[in-house]
Amino acid sequence: MSKIEIHLTYDEDGKAYALCNRCGKRFRFKGGSAFCKEECQLEWNKIRDAKSRAAKIKRNREAQEKENAITPEMREAMEVQRLLKEQERQARIERIKKMRAEHDKKYKEKREHQEQYGEYKKNQKWKKWR
Repeated sequence: MSKIEIHLTYDEDGKAYALCNRCGKRFRFKGGSAFCKEECQLEWNKIRDAKSRAAKIKRNREAQEKENAITPEMREAMEVQRLLKEQERQARIERIKKMRAEHDKKYKEKREHQEQYGEYKKNQKWKKWR
């Protein structure tokens, strides 16, 4: 997509002028549009849309060519890689579950110990001077 650019120039009185993005005509810039008249903006929108459509068609064509270039052997290899990644992901999920279960078990034991014996507080004397 084309980006609207606003090139400002200033005259000796300090007034801002810009160049129209479509026709290149110099016009008094008061903020807002980067076009000298409404027709220029409408024409520029049509041009921008045409460029965007052309770029989309080109991207789709290249993607289709890449898809057609994949052979059945390559597709099988890609499937094997996908399955390996899925197995690694499942193994990682299982490790995380085990770690969480261990942590929950330790936390539960700690809370039971605190309920039974109370919470141990360290000697706070060193904070008295603060």
